[in-house]
Amino acid sequence: MSERLDAVVDAAREGGRLALSLRGDLDRQIKDDGSIVTNADLAVQELVVERLSKLFPDVGMIGEEEGLRDLDGKDAIFAIDPIDGTDCYQRGYPHFGVSIGLIEGDKCTLGVFYNPVLEMMYAVDTGERPTLNGRAFSIAEEQANHKTQEGPLLLAPSNFHRHFITDFRGKIRSLGSMAHHLCYVASGYATATLAMNTHIWDVVAGVALIQAAGGAFKTLSGEPFDPRAYLHGGWLDEPFLGAVESRWDDVCRQITPKQNPSTI
Repeated sequence: MSERLDAVVDAAREGGRLALSLRGDLDRQIKDDGSIVTNADLAVQELVVERLSKLFPDVGMIGEEEGLRDLDGKDAIFAIDPIDGTDCYQRGYPHFGVSIGLIEGDKCTLGVFYNPVLEMMYAVDTGERPTLNGRAFSIAEEQANHKTQEGPLLLAPSNFHRHFITDFRGKIRSLGSMAHHLCYVASGYATATLAMNTHIWDVVAGVALIQAAGGAFKTLSGEPFDPRAYLHGGWLDEPFLGAVESRWDDVCRQITPKQNPSTI
């Protein structure tokens, strides 16, 4: 593990433990976009930013909470989601975690995702194999073992059925954390994941992991993901599909956007 990756892993682990310690005493608010923010989201982001700022003073930062946009003149940028899956977190569900990704140029080069409940630490840096709790993996290896013997699994947003028609030949599930969805695909626990109505801080870490593991993350029309296009902090402007390269085209053909999405 590179020195800088080791430092980011430590920050994510510390942030995850802080999130767990605050789970029983939450102050919840609704943001302008209708999503939930808690005092824990703010505290974890503050901790992570403080740690990374001291270690990497020349690296910019963009984050979900409190308008974090330290980007001017920075060639490298951390994308931080202090608690990806806040709704799951505040409801007591296990699928959430601290997501920290690094953008260098137009590439997602480093990714760390830590789920403190399930004790799952995903990590990768440029030129290294991705790891889960220190064990290296690739999508092809993991999808060949017992994790996918139950059949294909597509992880998608909870409102997937409102926006898409599909004949996906397997199960479709939503776990409530986009970063976790991406990590599950990278490590072979799922066949593919669809990203929709999400932000850059939700996906950079997971994209780094998927790509390093031998997968692809592209729009449904096949355009590659360019993180620099989303540094304004707005929504990803169209759906993206993450999957093992050998299955990407097949899964994509099974997903069709509705012309008139349902609002029900």
